[in-house]
Amino acid sequence: MNKNTILIIGMILSTTVIFSGCAEKVEYGTSQNATVKSINEDALIGWWSPKWSEDGKDLNVTYNKGKNTVSISISVSNSYNPFGIQTKGGEVKENVGEDIYGRELNTTVATPSTFRGGSIKPDYMIGNGSIIYPVGANLEQSLFSRRFNITINNKYDEYGNLIGVYGKEEFSGHISTQTEKIAYSGYATGNFIEKDGQVVWTERIEKTNYYHNDNPYAETVTTITPSSEYLGGKWVKTSEDQKTVTTYADGSKRESELVIILQRNEYGIMAGMNGKGIVTGSDIINGKNVDYTGSIIVNYGIKSNIGFYKIGYNENISGSGRLLKRLPFEVIYISDIYLRPVF
Repeated sequence: MNKNTILIIGMILSTTVIFSGCAEKVEYGTSQNATVKSINEDALIGWWSPKWSEDGKDLNVTYNKGKNTVSISISVSNSYNPFGIQTKGGEVKENVGEDIYGRELNTTVATPSTFRGGSIKPDYMIGNGSIIYPVGANLEQSLFSRRFNITINNKYDEYGNLIGVYGKEEFSGHISTQTEKIAYSGYATGNFIEKDGQVVWTERIEKTNYYHNDNPYAETVTTITPSSEYLGGKWVKTSEDQKTVTTYADGSKRESELVIILQRNEYGIMAGMNGKGIVTGSDIINGKNVDYTGSIIVNYGIKSNIGFYKIGYNENISGSGRLLKRLPFEVIYISDIYLRPVF
């Protein structure tokens, strides 16, 4: 084992984080949980700025702007046999700094590789990191925190042909209100396929449990299904279908479906991005169901160093009566390249 091999093994081992204490299974939407404090009273605080109409039916969200000074460093190591043939390789990518929304980013992704089937191919990918808002706050003082651990495993046959890829992410953190914090934890699984020698992402299923004062507050289940096209000599993502079901402990429920379009030219270069969708739900207000339907629009801007990024979120609801002014979790997580850094 030469020095390069030792170096990449050390980098990979340094990125491993063990998560424990997974959330217990809880039941949502039952009457005994109806005393949970409404988020109406303690709005979620973060890098977003929501404005509701008086009746709670129209929601317009803008996002705070940070310095966008994330530093990206990539370390590469290779190992060779006595004949000069590469036998192992590895890449470690680190993102550190303030992102486009004013969050403190510190993430690492490592990809070791081995010679198989006539060429160097990745063994797996592991990653971990933290995101804290605002910059400079410690974990306890922060308004928002997220820690994650990602593993993507590649499976090959005896000839070195890729036959399967599977990913898993575990995460936890908190979101602040005006007086307290809502803790959350969850996991996501990712599916991939091989196309023309390229690994193509096909699905993410994510489940998150939220707790307010140690009591169940909500559960979200999000399914993301991307579509890809062969442009510019490779497979590139051209759209995402995102379905989110949120069940609150007070019995309220909402379902949204968004389609995010990534407009690309014939060479695969992005030329635009937009998102539209629908939402249906039922708020429990004074013990009664208030049903609603509505539309969603997501707006994007562009920066040369990161590409397209989310700048606005709008919901327009129809239905009778007033609605709870409760921030949808989609406002936080949709189209966020840092909160979902790999798949």
